[in-house]
Amino acid sequence: MLKGTCTYLEEPGPQNTQHVIDAVIERLAQPEPACEAVVVGSTSGLTAVKFARAITTAKVVCVSEPPSYAEVEGKWPTLQDRYGQELKRLKAEIVNTAPYVFHSYVGGEEAQAQAPERTLREFLISAFGNGFKVAVESILMATSVGAVKPYRPVIGVGGFHRGADTAIVARATFPNRLLSPDPEKSFNLMEIIVIPRKKSADPRRRLA
Repeated sequence: MLKGTCTYLEEPGPQNTQHVIDAVIERLAQPEPACEAVVVGSTSGLTAVKFARAITTAKVVCVSEPPSYAEVEGKWPTLQDRYGQELKRLKAEIVNTAPYVFHSYVGGEEAQAQAPERTLREFLISAFGNGFKVAVESILMATSVGAVKPYRPVIGVGGFHRGADTAIVARATFPNRLLSPDPEKSFNLMEIIVIPRKKSADPRRRLA
């Protein structure tokens, strides 16, 4: 039996970012299960920079918006140059070309109401919060392009609109293995490190 701690925040939002950073650093100090990477959903790169500045014992991966974001907001990349440069200086890896997992539909936006991806996305946001959804999706996106190794524990971080308010430990996997019948390859939530008690959805933003 493994005993751990989970921090419960009263409200979601960027005011929690430092609390999440501190909790992630504390979790990285624990030996089992060891986490090789911290995957941070970060549109502009600022939140990822804050984690990369503070974390020295694990790889930091910044997952920003993919090229398809231009169809939503009319611009890409969303990663700001100054943050991208600092992330590179801090040896963090940047992922901004991986497709969304919960926002991609073969039938196009017109078919999204019936898409299983939308159902799963809305369930995650409703039950666990937007930051949780972002953390899960960021892990899947990072795995899909080889930024983290599949089937190994990693920490995923997400937030509501900006900053970070959620952190989890999960076994990374590829998007097409999310619901795999193979228990060694499917996505596995192992721990919740930080999560807000109040759940809020941000309908406009993809990653925090």
